[in-house]
Amino acid sequence: LLFTIIGEVLSQMLKDQLTGVELPGMLKSVTAYADDTAIICKDNDDLVAAGQCLDKYEVATGMRKNTRKTEVVSNDHQMLQT
Repeated sequence: LLFTIIGEVLSQMLKDQLTGVELPGMLKSVTAYADDTAIICKDNDDLVAAGQCLDKYEVATGMRKNTRKTEVVSNDHQMLQT
């Protein structure tokens, strides 16, 4: 339960900082299930903001992202080059 509560802090930070993408009937910037979190960025500014949120979250909680399980997927090749 404590893990879920702390994870919600990250979700709220991301929702507050990211534009996200518009899907039918909703605006989405983050989804979470158990210990998996998907961050949905609209553009490079969102990607930078997401990185800053993750850095703050790691400092505040001592939890670290698993870089072996982390991936960036984009349909904008220029975004991945920055």
